[in-house]
Amino acid sequence: KNEDGMISVLLSEEPQDGFATIPIKNADGRIIHLEDIADWKFEESLPSRYFRINGLNTVTLSIGLASSENLLSTASAVRSCMQELEASFPQGVSSMLAYDASEYVSGEITKVLERTALCVLVLLLFAFLTTFSWSYLLIVVLTLAVNVLTALAIYSFFGVPIHIYTLAGITVSLGIVIDTSIVMVDHYRYRHDRKEGIPCHPCCRCDHHRSPADGAPTA
Repeated sequence: KNEDGMISVLLSEEPQDGFATIPIKNADGRIIHLEDIADWKFEESLPSRYFRINGLNTVTLSIGLASSENLLSTASAVRSCMQELEASFPQGVSSMLAYDASEYVSGEITKVLERTALCVLVLLLFAFLTTFSWSYLLIVVLTLAVNVLTALAIYSFFGVPIHIYTLAGITVSLGIVIDTSIVMVDHYRYRHDRKEGIPCHPCCRCDHHRSPADGAPTA
């Protein structure tokens, strides 16, 4: 009880019918409720510790990510939800983003995609400058497309998530795919077959020796 005659009561949970229906006493068979003898109101409890950002009291909300969820889509959904909630905030209350892990991941993915595009462009330009053939370049491009689509289909079938390391693996494999495509296309252009290795041609071996009769060499 404080100087104003008010009593502070801590409840573990709110009653189902509200605070006014809390039973206080049984007087001669009559249940006296809180609303019969007192007025009640909500009041902020005394803080046990403070969190401040820029000198302002702060409530920190930390949002985790489940292992089966996508970080970028979850972060985008959280930002959209906070923008909707800000419209109903009272005067003097605002929200701010202290740390967003998706910004780092998004930046790294952007770097990987840019490097991948630059790597493919340089390799395709080199392939075109060495052959000056659009059909040759088209074969290499189609080979790349088929390999990337096949990899994405396998990832989807086995439930492998697409993340930074997955994209880095695809980037590394693009150079190997282009090199293999160039070798096989050149082999087909010059050999006109799709067999691997150097073809073997039949040859004859002649062993010369002298005839005992005339001493002339025979084969």
